[in-house]
Amino acid sequence: MALYTSFDGSITRKPFWLGLLGLFAVGITIRILTVPLRQFGVWVGLLVSVALLYPALALTTKRLRGRANIRLWLGIYFVPGVLLNIAQALGIGFEQMTISGMEITLPTGWGLILSALAGIVALVALVDLGFLKGKGATGCIYP
Repeated sequence: MALYTSFDGSITRKPFWLGLLGLFAVGITIRILTVPLRQFGVWVGLLVSVALLYPALALTTKRLRGRANIRLWLGIYFVPGVLLNIAQALGIGFEQMTISGMEITLPTGWGLILSALAGIVALVALVDLGFLKGKGATGCIYP
């Protein structure tokens, strides 16, 4: 549980992947359980994202220490996704569309650009944190 609640220490790739899979499983489970709340649309998605933000920040901070990266990367990795969630919840760059009786939110204009940016940053973060080997405690540049 300290993997999600503490910002202390560093972790290697294996605990990072296990933690990431745990967050993914919790996120999917919450999304499935909130299907009856579909009338609230993207706000439910925003609340799920906010609920998982703290554990994701804790997990990522520890992995960044294991990679000996600077804290700036934490902001670089999270800001585009947070902005994307907020823009989607506020309907900025997104529009609601009904397809086969199901209402979905689609990006348009700025939403497409922000979605692409967030996707690229997510891929870079996944490679950096999930696939590249850590530099160990001696390479750590902050406590």
